[in-house]
Amino acid sequence: MQTRAMSEVVSNILLILITIAAVGLIASFIIPFIKDKLNNGTQCFDLKDYIQLEDLGKNCYNTENTSFSLSRGLEEQDISKIIVSLFSEGEGKKFEIINGKFAGVKMIKNGVYQENLEIPLAGEAKTYQLAMAGNKITVSLESRGKTCEIVSSNLAKC
Repeated sequence: MQTRAMSEVVSNILLILITIAAVGLIASFIIPFIKDKLNNGTQCFDLKDYIQLEDLGKNCYNTENTSFSLSRGLEEQDISKIIVSLFSEGEGKKFEIINGKFAGVKMIKNGVYQENLEIPLAGEAKTYQLAMAGNKITVSLESRGKTCEIVSSNLAKC
């Protein structure tokens, strides 16, 4: 009888060890997967207050153009481009602000509109003009390959 009782104890210990090993193996795959998904989800949340439409008296539209000012937060973030969507009477158009040139977008610098664009640096504000009239604007940021919608606002006539 003693040998039989001993084999039941050994089999129970082996079952417990196999269960612990299985849980460890499953956890080693699931925990990194969940961490990656949580990091992707919080990426846009971190950028929520990072860029804003500043009302410097320039956020308006006329029959040909739309002007707006963007300010950037003090914290340094990896921003590759700013995507501006402009809407008017059921029609929309996307403009990209990157360092360089983009058709239909001008930036004011030293009181003069120019075609050489710059993304605002941390703590800066810049004013842009789009070659389209629009009464609603949506600003998105592209950061680390992900696009996050940040702010949306209605614009007044100039």
